[in-house]
Amino acid sequence: MHQLLCLPIEFYKREFLARLHLALIACKDNYQVLIGQQNEYTFKHVKDGIIFHKDHAPSSEWTFEKYKKNRMKTCALDEEALIIIDLETYIHTRVSAKLMENLDAIFLWGQNHYNNLQPYKRKPNLYIVGSPKFDLCELERDKFKVPSNSKIKNILINTRFTYNNTFRHGDNAVYNQFIEMGYFRNEEKRKSYKELYKSEVKIFNEFVKLINLIGNDEKFQLVIRPHPAEDFAFYNELTKNYVNIVVDNSTSLNTQILRTDCVIHDSCTTAIESRAMDKVVFGLRPANLKVAYDDSANAYSLNFNEAEKLYDYIKEINCNQIKQPEIEGEVTQSIFNWKNKKGSASYGMLEVFKKLRPKPIKTYKKSIFEEYHWRKILYKVLDSNQWIVDYLKHSKNRRLKHIYDAHHLINHKFPDYNLNEVKKAVINLCNLDRKLGKPNDFELKKVTNKLLHITYNKIK
Repeated sequence: MHQLLCLPIEFYKREFLARLHLALIACKDNYQVLIGQQNEYTFKHVKDGIIFHKDHAPSSEWTFEKYKKNRMKTCALDEEALIIIDLETYIHTRVSAKLMENLDAIFLWGQNHYNNLQPYKRKPNLYIVGSPKFDLCELERDKFKVPSNSKIKNILINTRFTYNNTFRHGDNAVYNQFIEMGYFRNEEKRKSYKELYKSEVKIFNEFVKLINLIGNDEKFQLVIRPHPAEDFAFYNELTKNYVNIVVDNSTSLNTQILRTDCVIHDSCTTAIESRAMDKVVFGLRPANLKVAYDDSANAYSLNFNEAEKLYDYIKEINCNQIKQPEIEGEVTQSIFNWKNKKGSASYGMLEVFKKLRPKPIKTYKKSIFEEYHWRKILYKVLDSNQWIVDYLKHSKNRRLKHIYDAHHLINHKFPDYNLNEVKKAVINLCNLDRKLGKPNDFELKKVTNKLLHITYNKIK
């Protein structure tokens, strides 16, 4: 008999390793864990456990209603709450009054996140713990060190251009999605979005200039890591003639950060993770933008407004000459577990799970409906016939098109599990966190191609 912890995930590359670390910690404490893509059949039907969701937004209310009907203890950490573009919009679109009242535990990034949740402060279900991904930054940051007197050679560019370089079909895909989510409550918000989009294009074009400059200088080695919701094909086409550039979204982000001499971004949390791992970080954003994506993450980097100026700087400078901005005061307010000075987020979450006291249940056994759900079968049939795919792109059959597009997006965000790769990740995590013990003590089973069941063998 084991208590059950469910860890649904939206973006594999953004969330999986940190969630896997949390899963292993929980398994050692007599939990069985289901970890996988958030839309899996199992998460909507499993009973009498704990479920840890990625947000507490109004759009998730119906999801939590299902969890509650199944007697699940409900927890959430808003993955997007570290950087808030507009507090009013954030409260309207990401904070459900109903969920703030009814969830069993709401995890917070830090004191700033707590302060932003008026009038919900002092609720007994709020827990300031930080984020599990910064636990990993702390565990891995001493793994690889760049000599302090070396010239910059290896560069990582992390992009986030999901507005103008979106994976979704159609030029107005993001705009239409925002309408559905209730972002545009008045005409002023619509106009603001259009200005924001123009700014995104300007920033994007500046990054394209920088990529071309670096590509033409073969003393540099560049890795471009697109956001999971971006169109990778653009970057592949842009860089196809450069021998010193790789587009790579499959290697873990922390590994890429560790291998690089510097990271280049615009207002991306990767900058913060890179500073947590003691890496040099540069920001790139043109000046005089009317309305732009929130630039709070740029406070963690040395910033430039022109690609040419940044390129000229990194050509000549030694790593030990670069002066990074002071961040300690702000970052400790934003991220509770910054460099684990106040403890680990994952182990802190485990203590909260214990307070919720889910009852032990029998070891989970999969249902036939999990692998053979009709939507999955229909998508496989549609996707295996190119002429159907081409037809759906222009089809007016909205229901069929919606099913195809939804599953296509899921596969883009969360590829099928490779069990051997997951086992390697477990070995790596056990080497990093000695409290976990031996990798072979954990048993991993595939429930579906996008869902794993994990237990710890030594617990009877």
